[in-house]
Amino acid sequence: MIYTILFKNRLSLYVLPYILKYRLTRNFLFSVFNRLKFSIKEELYYHAKEIFLKKNLQILSGNIKIKFNGIKISIPHDEGKLFNLGTAFSYLGHDFEVKKCYVDIVNNFNIKTFYDVGANYGQHSILMMSQGLNCYSFEPNKNCYSHLIKTAKYNNFSNYELIKKAVGSKTGKVFLNFNPKETWNGKISKNQTANKNEISFEVELISLDNFISKNPVPELIKIDTEGNEIEVLAGANSLIENHRPFIIFESFSDEIFNFFNRNKYNILNIKNNYKLYNSNVESENNLLACPAEKAELLQMI
Repeated sequence: MIYTILFKNRLSLYVLPYILKYRLTRNFLFSVFNRLKFSIKEELYYHAKEIFLKKNLQILSGNIKIKFNGIKISIPHDEGKLFNLGTAFSYLGHDFEVKKCYVDIVNNFNIKTFYDVGANYGQHSILMMSQGLNCYSFEPNKNCYSHLIKTAKYNNFSNYELIKKAVGSKTGKVFLNFNPKETWNGKISKNQTANKNEISFEVELISLDNFISKNPVPELIKIDTEGNEIEVLAGANSLIENHRPFIIFESFSDEIFNFFNRNKYNILNIKNNYKLYNSNVESENNLLACPAEKAELLQMI
């Protein structure tokens, strides 16, 4: 198989970083990458991370073209270490089951608006912008904004709004605490961090129920807020009850499962053909909360 020859053998561990250093061969390798199944993309994403970290090679600034659901997206990268290319791999290779779920929902349901709650660097938002959806990216960490803004501009995407606020059960002020080397692990709290390795600053807190009073209602929501998911949902009761969006979330919490059960949502395993998730025997962390009335249609895909 061509991906095995190009990416997964002893020779590739040595040669691949040098090939990726040059634009022409880099474009060829990503053209192969774009044609692979999502599960193989994930495997190669982690493989690529490993070899990039071991090679201290320099590259010129440029862009990588990835393809998502038939649409090409250019991912710009800065001059510097080869590891900068890891972002392009991660767009389709990291959490592949979520990206596949997006494709299934967008292609089979009338999805016009997407809420990316806990957008971080905005990769999920960029993917959904490429599909023509109106995207609202909620992210309180100012250290994360530049990639989203730069990539959207590079692709002439204007169908988004960056909401520089945290999302919870009510409106107010909270502190965002995070390690600057791990911005994706930031957490909101009533108090500033006491950890010397973290920084902290005050951010505005809003609820989704309050937000939809003046903005389009989403048909699809992604929530990744590092343990604050139940607070986000508690502030979206009216949205969920009255508009029934699909919700992709990351959690093992019984409290969240009970919340969705009360609201007549099915929790589906997106890695297992959208079958009902059984928390007693399964341990997936990316799940889909699907309105019960839509579950059968999704399972037929």
